[in-house]
Amino acid sequence: MRKLFIGILAIAVVFGMSMGVMAGNEAEIDQVGEEHEVLVEQIGAGNDAYISQNNWFAEGSHFAEIMQTGENNTARIEQPAENDSSVITQDGDENEAYVHNKGIQVTTSKANVIQEGNYNYANIYQDTSGQADSFITQLGNDNTAEIDQFTQNSLAEISQDGDNNNAEIIQTD
Repeated sequence: MRKLFIGILAIAVVFGMSMGVMAGNEAEIDQVGEEHEVLVEQIGAGNDAYISQNNWFAEGSHFAEIMQTGENNTARIEQPAENDSSVITQDGDENEAYVHNKGIQVTTSKANVIQEGNYNYANIYQDTSGQADSFITQLGNDNTAEIDQFTQNSLAEISQDGDNNNAEIIQTD
């Protein structure tokens, strides 16, 4: 009888631990309009993902992807323009990434954030009447990167390797 009790206790402990490892991730997706594609994958605990894609008064499609591995990461993508593509990939703990594509015409903008490490912050804000592409790559810990683009046909890229780096790009007409 004692062996049976220990066996049941061991199964309960393993099951409880595995449930704790995978618990607490949240994802919210709100797509309105035509032919949007989305992919969210979260491995770890306490991760938060939000994607909102819409085409209220126009035709077009969006693509958004959030991949998070680790704990307590936050990722947000919004794409109210047309034909935008955004990808956020985070591997580590306590990272934050935000992408906001906004425009008044067909923009076909691209945004890509890659963060490997802990306590990194990335923000891409694109508000144009034409294409704007932004890329942020951060490898290390405690890095901050921000890109703001307000002019069409623009390209911005930040790449940081190491710890405690800060970078900002602002592009206007």
